[in-house]
Amino acid sequence: MAAIVTRGFRYDPDFPLPLGLPMLSVSDGQQLPIPEIGLGFLHPPHLKRLLGNYKANLFVWKSNLLPPDWIDWLDEGVDFVIVPSSFSRSALISSGFSTSKIAIVPYGYAEQWLQPKP
Repeated sequence: MAAIVTRGFRYDPDFPLPLGLPMLSVSDGQQLPIPEIGLGFLHPPHLKRLLGNYKANLFVWKSNLLPPDWIDWLDEGVDFVIVPSSFSRSALISSGFSTSKIAIVPYGYAEQWLQPKP
């Protein structure tokens, strides 16, 4: 398991990763065996960077409709989309994305995730 670095909007090179999780470039990640599950937080035009046999993407959109190309990229690029709210889910559905490929998982943070294990 590894985190693949994609420098995009609000990229933070100092974002803390869980201990033991390596950070790799996209090209280094492409040299490894394809992971069973790929989880991304990618802008739809960049979903080609997501590596995995089964691909899921975190998605946030704060408008009631998405650009039509984005729905095409999501349909082609992922098996599943995770959104933080019913609003984001409704925006996807209103824009033509399949309801069966969406799950609402509210954001949360547990400080112990970044603490060393005893």
